[in-house]
Amino acid sequence: MLAGDETQKELWKRYDWEFHRSLIQASNSHNLLSLHATIFDKYYAIKFCF
Repeated sequence: MLAGDETQKELWKRYDWEFHRSLIQASNSHNLLSLHATIFDKYYAIKFCF
């Protein structure tokens, strides 16, 4: 992706989501999981729209 190849964009997004979610799940905080989902969605909406 650094070279501009975006063919694996959706796969990267899924792996990124799963990695961070697994780290946050260890906290057992439903509020933190919800916050992560909100921020993740907004971040990717901005990052991949431009």
